[in-house]
Amino acid sequence: MRHEHTSDGIALGAKPALFCCLSDEAMQFVERSARTSGVAFQTIILQMITNCFRPRWMPVARGTGHVLASMLAICMLAACTGKPSPAVASDALREREDLGVAVAPDEATRSASLAGVVDDLDSEPADLAADTTYALPGLLRSKDTLDDLRTRYGAANVQVMDIDGAEGETSLGVVLFAADPTRRAEIFLRDEARQQGVWTVRVANKRSRWHLDTGVRLGMTLDALVALNGAPVSFNGLDWDYGGIVGEWHGGRLAQMPGDPVFRAVSLRHVDDVPDGSIPIGDGEYRSDDQRFPAQGTVLHVGQVVVTFE
Repeated sequence: MRHEHTSDGIALGAKPALFCCLSDEAMQFVERSARTSGVAFQTIILQMITNCFRPRWMPVARGTGHVLASMLAICMLAACTGKPSPAVASDALREREDLGVAVAPDEATRSASLAGVVDDLDSEPADLAADTTYALPGLLRSKDTLDDLRTRYGAANVQVMDIDGAEGETSLGVVLFAADPTRRAEIFLRDEARQQGVWTVRVANKRSRWHLDTGVRLGMTLDALVALNGAPVSFNGLDWDYGGIVGEWHGGRLAQMPGDPVFRAVSLRHVDDVPDGSIPIGDGEYRSDDQRFPAQGTVLHVGQVVVTFE
């Protein structure tokens, strides 16, 4: 199913009664998020509810049962204009150090004080042989145009095409290196009509050269992911549209930093022919240290990474 858009690339329509008090800007934020990868949207909801906005009357969202409540929370966040100060990011780092969780050396630089710096750089041809070219978000910027992407990655390696989303929906986006499984990356656009603005980048091939700048790589096992995080992780059960999404890092090194303008998401997949009952399946939240699934650390791996720009 294709989306219909206004001249601004956003389908507005009538507001549901639940959101009648929200600004058009907040509504656009939600609808634009829904057009991107279902995985990215669902993960953002989970992280925001868990880490940023959880009053006592609202439970942490788990599965689809609390999506409505989660959407309300994300709308309220979008309607606010304030952003955490660099001091907030520093406080979060200190809290994690107090808990005994090691902090990566570069984490202090991923703060609100650096928001937007990358957007000021001019596009220039990238070194397509360098591993650093395929770090995410890396060279990609939220304000990139089609011409910027063609300059950076080569015109032959940038194609405009329909991209599959969640629940059978498609969006017009940009695919980098479409014919090369090891370098293919799918980009959902902020403005489909004008074909500009990077909203979400999705990579889903365990042999891919793309990786997160936090050290997360496609194909690494759940055990390796937990070791990199320095703490357990919680994730959705496998084998459904939102299966395998890591929704909680439990204060580890890979947790979202306050003020970071880029959201990084990870989804797990399983190897073929896993024995019945050996991994968690279906709607529900599970932990990497769940003793009911002793083999999951080796049979589950990072099957998809997503970055979404604020």
